Amino acid sequence: MLVVSAAGPRRDFLSEDGESEAQAAYSYALAGLEMSADGRMDSHEVRLVSPTSWKVLWMHQLLPGERSLCVTAVHLKDQTSDATIPMLAIGTSFSAGEDYPCSGRVILVEVVKGNDGAWGGNIVFHREFKGPITNISSVEGYLLLSTGNRLETCILKSAQDKFTLQRSAFFEGPSLITSLNVVKNFILAGDAQHSVQFLRYKDQGKQIMPLAKDFGAACVRSCQFVIAGSSLHIIMADGEGNVRAFTYTPNDPKSWKGQKLDNWGALHVGKGISYMLRAPMQYRADRSSRSSKASGAVCVTDRGGMHVVMPLTQDEATDQALAAIEPLSKALASSVANTAGLNPLAFRRRYQKSLLPLQGATFYDTPPSLFDQGLVDGDLLQSFLQQSTGFQDRLAQQLGIDRDKLAATCRAVRDISIE
Repeated sequence: MLVVSAAGPRRDFLSEDGESEAQAAYSYALAGLEMSADGRMDSHEVRLVSPTSWKVLWMHQLLPGERSLCVTAVHLKDQTSDATIPMLAIGTSFSAGEDYPCSGRVILVEVVKGNDGAWGGNIVFHREFKGPITNISSVEGYLLLSTGNRLETCILKSAQDKFTLQRSAFFEGPSLITSLNVVKNFILAGDAQHSVQFLRYKDQGKQIMPLAKDFGAACVRSCQFVIAGSSLHIIMADGEGNVRAFTYTPNDPKSWKGQKLDNWGALHVGKGISYMLRAPMQYRADRSSRSSKASGAVCVTDRGGMHVVMPLTQDEATDQALAAIEPLSKALASSVANTAGLNPLAFRRRYQKSLLPLQGATFYDTPPSLFDQGLVDGDLLQSFLQQSTGFQDRLAQQLGIDRDKLAATCRAVRDISIE
């Protein structure tokens, strides 16, 4: 499922439902008359394409002035028949100026196969909300969506081959929810000004319960869960190119009885990360072991780059190799040649000084030091393997660590594959 936009013939806005204030009605009418010099306007379309031939199998044009903000695959439980139905959920927004309230729609599309064997789409339900639909997901068979600062779940019901959505649980966030992710019944919400919040959906009583949050301030562009065995961790990217790591430790006295997330790592990558995708990964060194599998985050940047964040294995051999990471990282950061003579240590310390007005962050606790933290810069360690043998020998002699052990440390970070 793709969402595309292109310039097309101008279309009139739909007539306004009901009566509104004179200033709002004027703003709506003015937005409907607005057009370019050649009488064309941007139109958004939802298209279902073949993954092999990229042939368009089905498409649906959104309303005039409507924009699509998110599209995702969900599995919703029909409360009437108790059946789980896979669907495609689309979240849209409609803005007609600052004097008119912004609204949005949820569109549910069912992928069907026709009598001729061709795949297509069928819109089974759509509903308007008083706010833009910025994120969509599913939790425990319920539709989970965010409208502005509100997070809510909707129950799917069917009657006479027609579907309806009934709103159930609600949670009010601080300002604007920019990112939303779900693992089982755990929910991770990123806010435009107040960092991340860790929530849990409770089916009994249909409640969205807050578990913990980061008490610092940050403009969250994207966030994701990282899973290592039975441990659940949180990765967050702010608006100034910093990646931060959190974990939920309710038994730690510093967590205020579990109310505060533990910030155990930060890294400045220098690029804005606009999207994170959780993907199953494993270590190439041990493909046969199920314990070597984990779920990491594939991060996509504004400039078309890609990063991978993944937890490292916890075994005796790996722990011995990773013990050399801190001294090796310090030595490489100050020894490897840098582009245009830039200061690599000052660049990596930017996460400690990023300002909130610049879409950075402010810490509630003291920021973690540069090399004594839980995040490892894999690109920096990879540079050791690319150096000459003489450089490696000199660096190993300087650190007092065997060169083969340093190389094993770098390979432990490198040997990762995405399933």
